[in-house]
Amino acid sequence: MDLLVFLHNAATNAQVVTLTTTKPESRFNSRLTAAASIATVLALFVAIVAWWWPRSPGGSSRTAEQPTSVPRTGTNTPPTGESAADPAADYLAGPGFPAEAGGALLVSIPSAVRGDPGYNSHPIAIKCPDNRTGDQASEVTYLLRGRYKRFDATVHPYYPPSADVKAASWVFAMVDVRQRDGTFHRDEAGRQQRASMAAPATLTADVANAEKLTLSVQCADQNGTVVLTEARVTSVE
Repeated sequence: MDLLVFLHNAATNAQVVTLTTTKPESRFNSRLTAAASIATVLALFVAIVAWWWPRSPGGSSRTAEQPTSVPRTGTNTPPTGESAADPAADYLAGPGFPAEAGGALLVSIPSAVRGDPGYNSHPIAIKCPDNRTGDQASEVTYLLRGRYKRFDATVHPYYPPSADVKAASWVFAMVDVRQRDGTFHRDEAGRQQRASMAAPATLTADVANAEKLTLSVQCADQNGTVVLTEARVTSVE
């Protein structure tokens, strides 16, 4: 409304200037003055509109810029290829793991292979049984106390040249699990019966919740020795 009043007053003033300029010799100058007044009014009008127009509600034709969403990458994803560190293995050959039973059956590595690296990585050596009645298996037992989940070893049978080097040998991993009534139940957790002098083979057993681990060795030839390298228990399955 203020703008309309201003324009109305400006137009009225222009008419007054035109009407009051009555001298004969300045008719042309009057017309020129009136034109200048009108041009001034128009210029003021344009200036006022330019100042007022952007402030009027909804008068802007610009589209509001929408914020760009940039996805976050890698913030909650663990680095590929990274895993939890393997827990330290406890080797049965270590001083902290004495046999709970059958320790007398643990022998030295046979002299013929004592310098062979394949037989010397954390090894335990169990002599073969005599295969007489009551002595058909050599058993060595270790206390686990339910602290481990997995047993691993590589089986290296050894037979001297005087024996049958192709004689079969078997290694059984037996676990004793405590029952609710306090007694123990023994189960076979793993076995290896294909290993030979020419082709050692791995033995793996699930020992979760086991109170004891018993390694039971059987041999077709009593003169042999079964060497278990990298014989260890770990807390991972």
